[in-house]
Parts: sequence; C-alpha cells; structure tokens
Amino acid sequence: MSSIQDLFGGRRRLLAIIFFIYLLLTASYYLINSPTFLSAEDTKPNTVVLANPEQDDVTPVSNGPMGFDHIYVINLPHRDDRRIRMKAIADYLGVTFTFVDGVYTNDTEVEMYTEKYGANSTAPQVACWRSHMNVYDVMIKNDDQSALILEDDIDAEANIERRVNEMRPHLPKDWDAWFLGHCHGKEWRGKVLGHPNLHVAVQPQCTHAYAVSRKGARKLLNVLAEIDRAIDKTIRNKYREGQLKIFSVQPPITGQLRMRGNPSDVNPGALALKGSGQALLEDSVYMRLLKEGLYKPDDA
Repeated sequence: MSSIQDLFGGRRRLLAIIFFIYLLLTASYYLINSPTFLSAEDTKPNTVVLANPEQDDVTPVSNGPMGFDHIYVINLPHRDDRRIRMKAIADYLGVTFTFVDGVYTNDTEVEMYTEKYGANSTAPQVACWRSHMNVYDVMIKNDDQSALILEDDIDAEANIERRVNEMRPHLPKDWDAWFLGHCHGKEWRGKVLGHPNLHVAVQPQCTHAYAVSRKGARKLLNVLAEIDRAIDKTIRNKYREGQLKIFSVQPPITGQLRMRGNPSDVNPGALALKGSGQALLEDSVYMRLLKEGLYKPDDA
C-alpha cells in the first residue's frame, strides 16, 4: 500500500512541477511582449509599412534622398539666406538637396506672360510658374523616376523621411503628383488609401512641397504650357478636370516659414502667422535647429 501511495504521490508532484513550469513560461511570454516591457526603440513605428502582398501596382523606391531620385529646391540666386537655412535643414535630415535657380520677375518670358495675362497673374506668380516648369525639365533631363520639389521657405517634420516611407507603399503606381504640404484645401475629405495620412486629393493648393513622378512631370509640362493664374491654382483646376492624378498627405508634414523679416518672394505681403493657413507641425526641424543652436537667422 505504501509503494502505491508513493507512486501516485510522485506523479502528483511531477504534474505539479510541469504545471508550474507551464505557468512560468506563459507569464514570461506575456511579460516580454507587453508594451510596458518594450524599450523606447521597440515602440517606434516601423520605418517601412509593407504593402499588401497581393498589390503588385506599388510605387518603386529610388536609392536617392527619401526614396526620390532628387530633392530639388527652387531658390533665387540672391537669396543666400534661404539657401543656408535649407542646407541646415538638409543636414539635419541627413539628405541632399539639389538647388535650382529660380526665375526673376524681370525675365523676358515673365514680362511677356505678365503682359498677356496681367489681369489674373502677377509677375512674381508667373516667375514662380516658370521656375517650377524648369524643374520639370531638369527631372526629364536627369531621367528621374520621381523627385521631391521644394520651395526655399519650407519647414518639415523631423521624421518626414519615416512618414514618407510609411505612405509610399500605398501610393498608386500611376500617380502624377503627391502633395506633402498644401494650404487652403480640404484634403481631409479625400478618400484614405491604405495609410491614415494618405488621401486622394480634393483641391490641393500651394507648391512649397510636392513630389512628382516622371509621368507627372511630362503631364505638367503639357497642361501648364500656358497659364492665366497662379501655378497652384492651375494645377488644382487641371486636377478637377481629370487631367492629373494627385494625392495628398493630411495632416501636412511640411509647412511654409513666413516671418516679418523674411517674407514670401511670390507674395511679399503674406505672413504665415496664426490663422493664415500655415501648417502646424508636430516636431518642426526649424525649431529643432534653433533650440539646438545649429542655425541662427540673420534677423535674430
């Protein structure tokens, strides 16, 4: 009788030990995978969001800055102050900007167009149009598959590259333009495409930060060959007519820097102050540069 009791007692102890080990392993698994256990690095969103494996029609990624072949910055040659600031932003983001000279208002072609369409377009607006058209030409000559076009008065989210990479897999392959920043629009109303911040455009305006595909550059050179109003309004109208395929980031991940001592070259009277339509950034690169002493404005 004693040997039988010892046998069953041993089995009970063995089962108890096995059950205890099971509970210990289970508790360890949930503890390790708990959000409170993860490190700060582990809780960051992934740099790249994988596209739907069944979706073959995804946008190819370049080895260039932010996944574009080039990032072009339109800059008037005499605005060294803005070039210096943009270089500081590029250095902080760890990317390379390619500067393209902007067109002056006294350019012969600008004067001709201003005289022809003076009722709707000012000389600075026409010069802005010609500057962007020149960038499209540069894109074609450089055989860019895609490029990001910036004006020299922009600010951006400090994590703009990660955000762009998260959205790019959801961008339709046949896109023409992709507005990373915009103004006066209602882009939040557009259909969401796979990522909560990627929308079908509604009425994209302002051309301070937008990407263009090679196909889009060819289209823009065609549909903007003649304009009778500001370039952003013309792009908006061509989009409404179904001539362009445009997508927007909402909320914007770029904004315009307009200060009293450094007004817009296109609309000098416009100041991007509170309520003016300037994008409110969560983590501004420009503000980081100021706080960390990496950039000091001339008028500071």
